[in-house]
Amino acid sequence: MRSESNTNEYRTSDLALAGALTCQGFSMVRITKTSPHRAVFIFDQTRNLQDSVEAFWDGRVLVDPRQFSDCQKGLKARINSL
Repeated sequence: MRSESNTNEYRTSDLALAGALTCQGFSMVRITKTSPHRAVFIFDQTRNLQDSVEAFWDGRVLVDPRQFSDCQKGLKARINSL
């Protein structure tokens, strides 16, 4: 899901994608909770980020499994603190 109102932002509600992007060092601007069970992760939009999103959906992203698990746990903790 891409932000239509601000082209400098990339938005996704997919936890796995957000975790993979975080593991790759992309800058998350904020997390917005849209319901008790759903959140939107907002990243700074860059060309490299868009390439990584496409690579994620194509199955070409490689991240360390422990790092990925830690990134997801950190994202879940941030969601739960909202």
